[in-house]
Amino acid sequence: MSAMDQVGDSDNGGLEIAVIGMAGRFPEAPSVDALWALLREGREGLVVLDDAQLAAAGVPAEVRADPRYVAKRGSVARKREFDAELFGYTAADAAVMDPQFAVFHEVVWEALDNAGYQSAKFDGRIGLFAGASGNLAWIHKVMQAGGGSGADYYSMSSLTESGYLSTRVAHRLDLTGPALTINTTCSTGLVNIHQACQSLLIGDCDVAVAGAVNIAALEDKGYLYHDDMVLSADGSCRAFDALAGGTAAGEGCGVLVLKRLEDALADGDQVLAVIKGSAINNDGLRKSSFMAPSSDGQAAVIEAALARAGVDPASISYVEAHGTGTKLGDPIEVAGLLKVFGGLPARHCALGSLKSNIGHLGEAAGMAGAIKVILSLRHRELPASLHYSAPNPLSGLAGSALEVNAALRQWRPRAGEALRAGVSAFGIGGTNAHVVLEEAAAPIPSGPGRASELAVLSAHTESALAAQTARLAARLRGQPGASLADVCHTLHLGRADLRYRRAWVADSGEALAAQLEADVGARPKAVVGDAALCLMFPGQGSQYAGMGRALYADEAVFRDAMDACFALAAARGAPGLKAALYGAHPDPLRDTALVQPLLFCYEYALAQLLLHWGYRPQAYVGHSLGEYVAACLAGVFTLADALAIVIERGRLVATLPAGAMLAVSATEAALRDQLARGVCVAAVNAPDRVVVSGDTAAIEALQARLAQAGVECTRLATSHAFHSHHLDPVLAPFGAFLAAIPMQAPRLPLLSNVSGGWLDAADATDPAYWVRQLRAPVRFADCIATLCRDTPQVLAEAGPGRALAGFALRPGCEGRPRAGVALA
Repeated sequence: MSAMDQVGDSDNGGLEIAVIGMAGRFPEAPSVDALWALLREGREGLVVLDDAQLAAAGVPAEVRADPRYVAKRGSVARKREFDAELFGYTAADAAVMDPQFAVFHEVVWEALDNAGYQSAKFDGRIGLFAGASGNLAWIHKVMQAGGGSGADYYSMSSLTESGYLSTRVAHRLDLTGPALTINTTCSTGLVNIHQACQSLLIGDCDVAVAGAVNIAALEDKGYLYHDDMVLSADGSCRAFDALAGGTAAGEGCGVLVLKRLEDALADGDQVLAVIKGSAINNDGLRKSSFMAPSSDGQAAVIEAALARAGVDPASISYVEAHGTGTKLGDPIEVAGLLKVFGGLPARHCALGSLKSNIGHLGEAAGMAGAIKVILSLRHRELPASLHYSAPNPLSGLAGSALEVNAALRQWRPRAGEALRAGVSAFGIGGTNAHVVLEEAAAPIPSGPGRASELAVLSAHTESALAAQTARLAARLRGQPGASLADVCHTLHLGRADLRYRRAWVADSGEALAAQLEADVGARPKAVVGDAALCLMFPGQGSQYAGMGRALYADEAVFRDAMDACFALAAARGAPGLKAALYGAHPDPLRDTALVQPLLFCYEYALAQLLLHWGYRPQAYVGHSLGEYVAACLAGVFTLADALAIVIERGRLVATLPAGAMLAVSATEAALRDQLARGVCVAAVNAPDRVVVSGDTAAIEALQARLAQAGVECTRLATSHAFHSHHLDPVLAPFGAFLAAIPMQAPRLPLLSNVSGGWLDAADATDPAYWVRQLRAPVRFADCIATLCRDTPQVLAEAGPGRALAGFALRPGCEGRPRAGVALA
């Protein structure tokens, strides 16, 4: 059976929904992985509270001493710890905010991380469908503290009233699809899954987040047991058991991230499970009272979900039931199930209830059940439904098609079928929901990655980054076969860029894990403010034989851009560039007529690769020849015209007599008195780094004088005296050539080597400017000062060397903090 056959064999038009991410917090399980461990081990996540805890929570001594008092509860840990700053809230806001809101912000963030769809890096619309329990106790507490008067009332209500849950989170996480808050009591989670699926199917959003949260208790307390009420006498839930006497009290939060299956497969997303169909309805008057359930309503919603999924009831091998363990609820639920599955062979379908492990999570109960089933499908195991010994004699389970799964067991598909399960949730008042889930097909391998991969991590605080580093190392150790390319791709494109950051380069998961483990306690770098990216393109002098050979071999985008440049250059009188650079015997790259077009090709192709990887520069700056690459990318020249100009520029310069250039560690002002006839300032690269150019004899004499005076200077390996009077003979023919070239105003900010400021449209489209650019000194230091004066910058050198990055970070440049990196 093919992967597509496995997940796409229904007759509902291929409208399946992929679960591509999930997260949650549950009693004794702060994550979905921890929940799975609890389920496999057959543990109960409910905790017995001691007398001291109850006293601290304000339970009176006489209540604690009552034999009916049940000191047991399933609670979420650290529910009052909230990183308000990360989500843009003040400390005052956080103090007022309903703890459910705080936890839900964090779990939605975690789920989007798990899916690889943080909104800052996703162009589509993300919808949010969520619900929370009412929290009158918290609102009362806030009101008592003085948060409910005057103008503060509106702020307070939007932080505490459950109706604001989805819009609050959508605002802070920049989710631009529908944001709906829905509460149908105990069926809230599944109803939100259903609504999220419908929104995806009609195109209201591209990714949908469905979630629910119930954390309504101010303190961890027990309760007084009363006969025939919903909570049990001992605080445990015995779903469908002969001794069932009620459910258990729990709290939690769960979130799923959903996407149309065809889109998820096309985009290479992880698919955790597939939602084949879902349905919701209401009991109406088909029951004895408002609070009572209805077997007819429950059967109808299950049948509708199966019909919508296009699957036969016989293909369902497990049902995660509502399963409250109540004397009234369990028999009614089984009756409804048997109306759908009753005609199947005995013990055909397993039955279970997560409430036996972690209690009844109220609004989050159905969501937690769906997460349990997704985990079971992925691991192909069915955890035990706890506290079960014999069927409730009123339920009709004995000898039926349904059998409570009382022990952990393997879950194997029947011949020719994928594993399928149903999840039910029924709300007080009669809103019923059922979801049909199917296991995902084995993922299609993503193919080989690069020889080395870049892994990046970021977090809001140093401690969070350290924890994240340790978790990634542990995950890589635990999954030695994981694709390093896939891991690094998700870290780069599927995570938000936060303040504290680390990066590593590794050639295997094992090597990356070792680096991560070594750096867990290291201090990360902090990014201050929002920094814009500027690409820097160097000029002649940084080239080397065979530059970019590995990129040409491994990176299709780079190779395609280079080949396009080679073809255009050949058509304009410069054949053989590819052979000169990547042939068996690469050229040493000393001939200016060859070097200049090759440098242009390399830098242009490297920029295309960076753009393909998702980097979006806000400005460009080039150094001498590099300004043509910058101008081409900014839209001043077409690629063909830019290459033609560079080829002609190199050809003209190659006709000139040889000259020399000297790099000097001095300021321009201090150096001018030392300049003799025949020597010009060719470039000011940094406040204390100047290049002079001119006649060879004059340069040698200047070098000797400077060395005697103790001034550091270095002769550059150049063939000509660039940016000096040596260029004068070719200025007129170069201008004549440029006059026939069409030029456009820059579409992106571009810096001028001539002025050191921004290149305006008048100069950019004037051939005379480009003639001056060939002859005038390169004001690179002024360019960097202009660039950094108003906006913090990350400066990336897109060329074969690293000189420009070094110049940009030298002291003395005015501007805010920035970073300079070389990509060679």
